[in-house]
Amino acid sequence: MFGFWWIDSLHSVLLLWNECGEDPAVFCYRISSDALVVVHQRAIASAPKSLRMPRKTAACSTGSASFFTTSMMSKD
Repeated sequence: MFGFWWIDSLHSVLLLWNECGEDPAVFCYRISSDALVVVHQRAIASAPKSLRMPRKTAACSTGSASFFTTSMMSKD
């Protein structure tokens, strides 16, 4: 079982190839996007805990405080 790790890797690649409809562009996109997700997760895991803490201020946690702009048009 330990000597056949490459079979599982090959099976995963072939399954992904089949899911992508055997389209090389889609396959390369999926491989690169999956790799970026892994890199992002590792970067988050290795970041100091102080950088991973969620914001505690009310202005940052409410969408209306961050994304609301008043209208400049007159309502006449």
